[in-house]
Amino acid sequence: MTGPRIKALLALALLLLAAWGLRAPFLGREIWGLDEGSTFTMGQQVRDGAVLYRDAVDNRSPLMPYLKAMVFAVAGDWNIHAQHVALALALGAGAFGLLGIASRLGDGAAGYWSAGAFTVIVFLLTGVIDALGAHTESFVILFSILGFWLLVRALPRGGCAAGLGVGLAFAGSALCKQPGALDFGVAWVLLGVLAWRQPADRARLGRLLGGALAAFAAAWLVTCAYFWFNHAWDDFVYYAWTFNTRLYVPEVPLWQRLATIRLTWDLALAWVPVALVVGIPAIGLALREVFRSLRSPRQPVPVLPLLFLGWLAAGVISTGLSGRIFPHYAIQVVPGLSLACGWLLARFVAWLHASPERGLARVVLGRSLIALLIAWTVVDLRTLWHRLDPNDEPGNAALRTIVQRETGKNERILVWGYYPEAYAICRRLPATRFIYTNYLTGMIPWTNLAPEIDTRYAVKPDAWSAFWQAYGRT
Repeated sequence: MTGPRIKALLALALLLLAAWGLRAPFLGREIWGLDEGSTFTMGQQVRDGAVLYRDAVDNRSPLMPYLKAMVFAVAGDWNIHAQHVALALALGAGAFGLLGIASRLGDGAAGYWSAGAFTVIVFLLTGVIDALGAHTESFVILFSILGFWLLVRALPRGGCAAGLGVGLAFAGSALCKQPGALDFGVAWVLLGVLAWRQPADRARLGRLLGGALAAFAAAWLVTCAYFWFNHAWDDFVYYAWTFNTRLYVPEVPLWQRLATIRLTWDLALAWVPVALVVGIPAIGLALREVFRSLRSPRQPVPVLPLLFLGWLAAGVISTGLSGRIFPHYAIQVVPGLSLACGWLLARFVAWLHASPERGLARVVLGRSLIALLIAWTVVDLRTLWHRLDPNDEPGNAALRTIVQRETGKNERILVWGYYPEAYAICRRLPATRFIYTNYLTGMIPWTNLAPEIDTRYAVKPDAWSAFWQAYGRT
């Protein structure tokens, strides 16, 4: 085995260990929030033979429950601990993917710094509420990391065949959550700029993009065909598209949705301010480098800065699409921000060592600054660790005990309201397709809660008949 390969395997092992180690004290806790409770429940329903939207209702994109069903299939029914361990290790692999992206673009030092930044930021950024949850956005960025990793590998010589993997990876991102498609748009822009500046490669880059588009479209067509042949097409269209575009998003005024773009910066300031101290100057310097290159045809395209600027912009835009300030939305910002931080830190270290004869004081000051940033990060990690509760809510164990005592393992239960994690807590499947009753009551999180509002406008037209049919059977 060659030296570089051993070095890469060692880096992967360390990143996996770091991702697991940060979360290890808290992996005994099963439920960190409503959203992961929903997808755990739907994953177990799929494992039991359900078809999403037809037998298990939610307005998320379709892939997440099937991914979690795969983990249950390997690790055992309702094995939520395995879900959290699998996500921790996947995020370690994601950090390694960023290392690979930067290294492929000729900046291995930035890759190592970026991998370290990702490991820390993805754990810290969302704070106490969402730090450990198995959120949809985590899977979005994992697929997008894979997509960009495959893209940069294909840039030197790849064509249509290489583009197939790129398109499938970004399709996975968008099938986890619709805004994942914005990351694919960043890949389009990157290929477009390269084709503009490299006329000799235009045909090949066009084939690369064509292959990616074909695979992306094919993945969505297969998804649509799956729901069509399983008699779930109308439900798929309503829950994954109509409900979101006509009810969920418009419930929040446009000005309020635009204001939620501040979410990323508010969270970073609160939980990992060092990311702003490094990231904001990195964004400014990267913008200057990109604009300078685009104005001068003789300069090569700075692919890495262009990539992380676009990726960061796509993540920031995605945080504001729904108009709701949920910390886990900011997870989509993490890869771009991590690459920006890693890129600047690598340049700073290179600058320190470029001309040591200019002064020992500068080198000492620079190294002290880096040590200060690392120490600051460690303090933030310890602060979050002390704020996180490693135990489930006190009532969870009591609820599980009561329900399991009163019901058989294969019996189903009904939870009225917006508490889908109760099914995962109790290890019981829902009695109907409605893992929560918002589509029956018209409640839209968290906008139309005032008691004087008539919420019938938001009730799914055929929801009550579907509810009573299933309830009568089960």
